[in-house]
Amino acid sequence: MVYINGKGSVMISVRSGLVTFVIAYSVLIVFECSATTKCIGVVGAGVSSYWDDVYNGANQAAEELNIKVYTRGTFDETDKHGQRAIINYFIKNNGCSALVLAPNSKDRRTDVSKLKSMGIPTVYIDRNMGGDAVSIIASDNAKAGSQAGKEMVKALLGKGKVAILRFDKNVKTTSLREDNFRAEVIKAGLEVTLEEHLSTTIGLGRSKAYEILKNVDHLDGIFTPNAITTIAVIKALERLNKSDILHIGFDADEIIIKSLKAGHVHGIFLQQPFQMGYQGVHMAFLAMQSKKVKENIITPTIFVNSENVENIKIDTRSN
Repeated sequence: MVYINGKGSVMISVRSGLVTFVIAYSVLIVFECSATTKCIGVVGAGVSSYWDDVYNGANQAAEELNIKVYTRGTFDETDKHGQRAIINYFIKNNGCSALVLAPNSKDRRTDVSKLKSMGIPTVYIDRNMGGDAVSIIASDNAKAGSQAGKEMVKALLGKGKVAILRFDKNVKTTSLREDNFRAEVIKAGLEVTLEEHLSTTIGLGRSKAYEILKNVDHLDGIFTPNAITTIAVIKALERLNKSDILHIGFDADEIIIKSLKAGHVHGIFLQQPFQMGYQGVHMAFLAMQSKKVKENIITPTIFVNSENVENIKIDTRSN
């Protein structure tokens, strides 16, 4: 993932592999702890190198602030019950006194309200679900989707048939990217001839992308809105030996960067997950002390293609 580290330099951090996390959960959540401990819970919305970068940013901020952070996310981004269980564990068992959260359901608004009543502030990262969060740190997903559309129009010279292989209809961030991409390319005269949702996991996404694309006779371009869908399409196109379809994706992973450098992916839009975690912990720390926080921090997205990929430092170490 691209991130701006604590000193302001731009880097890409990519790690290979996924970690599966399984957690038992209870539907009924009761927050019982007394929030007196100097720790912050950082709850992601999935398991991938993107969320690893969020946690790396959170850990760097924690080291600078001399506090403890606990980080964890559900395996499936749409697992709202699992995310609630993680929140409950961080508050009840670890005694954290603030939360940094990438909310994966509108149910989180109720949880955040309960936390607020206990004097525990919540900072949203990656997306805004509304409610009582004290700060929101995220990309401008609508703008990023429009930018992706413009890059597709530019690459196809304003003509052609494109597909949008979507993530999940319940995930607001990717839906904004998809919808604004769609509006941009249609406005410019491209035809959207295929739209399908893939999966919230890479394995199922790869299978579905393959089944969809093997039956397509002609396609000039494909847009994918996050790392899971982008990897799924890369693997499906490799399997089908369809190298002539222009692919614009989102986020980074070792597989994605390798495909970009090999020319199999035209370009990718990269967010700042490290900064989301880093700024999220800093804002949560201020809120814990009843100090003023920035209510809205927009982290930039960067378009990376063959022209500038070599100018960005890429870290592919597995952490």
